[in-house]
Amino acid sequence: MLSLQAKLSTIGETLVKDEIVSQHPEILAFIFDVSQLYREECLSAPLESDQVQQHKVRDLETAVIVKTKYDMFTLVNHHRWDLMNLIGIVKEECPGNKFQVPSPFSRLWPEFDAVRFSGYDESSAKRSVTILSLDYFSQSRTSLNTLSYEDKRVQKVVLPGPRAPVEVYQIQQATMLPNQLFILHDQWVYQACECQHMPLCTFGTTANLLVSGACLIERGSHGTQIKEKILKHYAVLSGQRATAESLAKTTGFSSQYIEWLNQELERACPACHLTGTHKFVPEDRFHCPGRPMFSFCDTTATQASPYYDFSSTADTLSQEAYQKFEGGLVSRAVEKEPAVSISKIISAETPDKQVYQAEARGDTHTTVDVFCKTSPNADSEVKAAKLAAAYYPRIQVPRISASGDLLYPLFKGTTQADLRLSYIKGGCNDWKTAERLLYAELVKAEDTLRAYRKSLSQNTVWEEDAEDRLARLFHFRSIESTLRQFYGDAIQLMGKSIPLHSFLRRSWVINGIRYPCLKALFLPAYCNSASSSLQNSPCPMVFGLGDAHGENVMISSETSERGSPRVLFVDQKFAGVHPVMLDLASPLYNDVFFAALHNDPTLPGEGIDLRCKVREDTIFLNFGPKVGPLTQAILDIKLRYLIRPLCEEAQKLGCSLDSHVPMLSMALLLCATLTRSFAGDEAAFLFNFAMGVVLSSSKNWKEFCTNFEELGFSTGWAPA
Repeated sequence: MLSLQAKLSTIGETLVKDEIVSQHPEILAFIFDVSQLYREECLSAPLESDQVQQHKVRDLETAVIVKTKYDMFTLVNHHRWDLMNLIGIVKEECPGNKFQVPSPFSRLWPEFDAVRFSGYDESSAKRSVTILSLDYFSQSRTSLNTLSYEDKRVQKVVLPGPRAPVEVYQIQQATMLPNQLFILHDQWVYQACECQHMPLCTFGTTANLLVSGACLIERGSHGTQIKEKILKHYAVLSGQRATAESLAKTTGFSSQYIEWLNQELERACPACHLTGTHKFVPEDRFHCPGRPMFSFCDTTATQASPYYDFSSTADTLSQEAYQKFEGGLVSRAVEKEPAVSISKIISAETPDKQVYQAEARGDTHTTVDVFCKTSPNADSEVKAAKLAAAYYPRIQVPRISASGDLLYPLFKGTTQADLRLSYIKGGCNDWKTAERLLYAELVKAEDTLRAYRKSLSQNTVWEEDAEDRLARLFHFRSIESTLRQFYGDAIQLMGKSIPLHSFLRRSWVINGIRYPCLKALFLPAYCNSASSSLQNSPCPMVFGLGDAHGENVMISSETSERGSPRVLFVDQKFAGVHPVMLDLASPLYNDVFFAALHNDPTLPGEGIDLRCKVREDTIFLNFGPKVGPLTQAILDIKLRYLIRPLCEEAQKLGCSLDSHVPMLSMALLLCATLTRSFAGDEAAFLFNFAMGVVLSSSKNWKEFCTNFEELGFSTGWAPA
């Protein structure tokens, strides 16, 4: 039997077309992920050359190294058929030949380092190639921004553990471009944040391919040099030499392939033997044994200023479907059109609002699904949607029918909040659902940051109707009346009936720290809610959706061909120009303290040990919150991919948001206490009020992070 290296050479001759490579001297290396050909479940021994075609390879990953970044541009845009033939693609994944690499004269040219091109072979198996250049590897950077049609932001990595595999979720942000392509913000090595002592490092998706793949073509030693550079970086961060056990797909590798791979890693980076070899991290080194860990990419967004106006690409009902609806081809009445399926929904917010779902059949060949909504404020809803669509790409703009109904394309999915509730009620163990929730959270951070950056660059100014919107969102003008509406004239607490006016004047002692009474804490809300105070606030003004939390974000039921679900922002009734700190508050509290707001802070993974005593003028509260891994990851996403880059953007414009943290703290208090009634649920009442009281004391970012840590979270940094 030939050696494994000889087998790989034979496979290379089978898969790689030499005549194409000879026509493109700019191609310096062709790296092929052969791991799936050597998995235990496939074969116990390496494949013979004549077995390669018989074995159905799914999701075949390759990498091509070219001389210059310009060569990436020409290879994809001008020699596409050669590229497709090289990797066996007969059909592009991106429809209509729309995948084009920006030219060197484009403002997007500096924003990407690599290009990911994908499609399907004759057997409909997925084939992908990541194209990189020596220009990129000649730099000292280890971040990697990849232009891609796919949008995969959460990668699951399984490493061997002492008793059970360790699951690490690599989270990377991405940026949607106006042409509906994405720049994926990757990096060579990720460091998991849950490890107490030794950092647990994993290779990024592309780096994993580069160090573990086989160089089927190599002109010179460029492929080997690239592997050495990545492996040295891994050794520096982890303090260990990478072995086969360090790689993402180790589980299931055949012993022969592992032996060959270890030899290859040693050959590629002989200097790395100066550090220790890869070691298993004991389970007791983790905060949550047996629970997944998370590692985050450092890159948050593209550097170019986001002047994009997404209005032209907003999701709206086609003109053809609209005309069919107006022509009577669609009916909401079953007796008029038995073929139409209808489900009537009464809105919980306004009982007189009627919402219908109708399946509109224009002819025997096409089916159009239309979401029909009756609203007394149709014109204002259309106006708000159009305004939001200029800043946010995932917005639906309705049409108005002759009868005054709002017509939307039907979005088949569920809200992020409902999906999260199902995840919690299922025991917090369904990590397929968790991936969808994390993806939606990343999209929210991306779109919100883009809208803020665009607003700041345009010096957005106060709007006349902003005061009314904010008053409705935060109950500025009706704090005591809202509490009275929720709880009556007295608060029932620990078997006592405390008059509301007395309850508001009692100070709080939470985990041994004394805080002012609610009457004093609410005072800034009273004082700062006046139009003149908000309008003259030095806090930067931005366009935002106001309440873009999980209840107003929908996730599609199906995963798209891009590798992720669709996400849609709904209900723009609070959309407009606001002080940025007020726009941040509602999504931050509603998403991070989701379990507490939904009347059950003792849900699985979100435990709390709560003890309360009520004295004459003080409420004593002690609790030990336990934050679940998904909740911690959601806060991490908001801090890393929204708040921190927002602070950096403001600093570029000569503004520090540190002095405006009290406004955010005030709004978080209002979200915690006035968002919904907790009557009849003493634990939820105390927990939410305590959260609001603790967070209200934040005077700057350092205190903001300290208070979140007091509530059981890990923050790891404080914006300047």
